[in-house]
Amino acid sequence: MLTLKGSAGLLNQGGVVESAQTLNLTSASLDNGNQGLIKSQGNATLVTGRFDNSLGGRLIGSAALDLSAGQVSNGGRIASTGVLTASLGGLVQQQGELFSNTRLSLDLNHGDLDNQGLINAPNLVLANLGAVSNPGEISSQNAFSLAARSLDNGQGKLAATRA
Repeated sequence: MLTLKGSAGLLNQGGVVESAQTLNLTSASLDNGNQGLIKSQGNATLVTGRFDNSLGGRLIGSAALDLSAGQVSNGGRIASTGVLTASLGGLVQQQGELFSNTRLSLDLNHGDLDNQGLINAPNLVLANLGAVSNPGEISSQNAFSLAARSLDNGQGKLAATRA
């Protein structure tokens, strides 16, 4: 088990934070850009303010991944083999990927979603979204739900394989 707690920001640009078991990370902000890697072989819980996962940053959970953050910029990969639960203040995806191999639950607490990347899971729930701009792809192998104040899907893709 690896536990990191800090009252200030954590800078992991190009760095590696890895746990062979459970990972618990708490910080005021988190910069995991520039190919940074945060990975857990067990369950992972991250609680932070602003989360920058741009420029190929990777947040990987091999079991369940629970992410609570303010504004998130994702130009890399946020993924879980197990259930991925994300409670965020807003999400901007610049060619980023947000996905789970089982279930993805994304709650933006009425914050906005700008998706120029991929959001995908077999079971997908997108709740409490503010304005959604989706020139990217939001898809599921099953039916999914999306609850938003407004939706602009211009040049985007919303797809469910099964009802």
